[in-house]
Amino acid sequence: MKWNIRFKKLQYNFDNIMSKGPIAMTWFLGVLSLILIIIAGFVYWGFKLTQNGNEPLCLIESFWQSLMRTLDPNLVSSDTDWIYRLVSIFVAIRWHIYIVNFNRYFIISNQQ
Repeated sequence: MKWNIRFKKLQYNFDNIMSKGPIAMTWFLGVLSLILIIIAGFVYWGFKLTQNGNEPLCLIESFWQSLMRTLDPNLVSSDTDWIYRLVSIFVAIRWHIYIVNFNRYFIISNQQ
């Protein structure tokens, strides 16, 4: 019962944010992207993932690498370690899903 109430509150807050228009959606996607970059950075750093057999990344470098995967997904093609590739592909694909959904929402909201 408590989960149902929490879900309804979360759904209400999300709908409230979406009702504010494309600017709110942009901020929402920005926050989601930042959370994704931070989580991926901690995964790179915490599991001591290496890129192309080099030494493990420091925390700042791991954040930087996850940010670069969101900006340029072609960097994934140069990775050789499979676990590193999987995290990189997840970050790149997730980022593009955010962008596609934002574009779809923006087009629909401008047609009304």
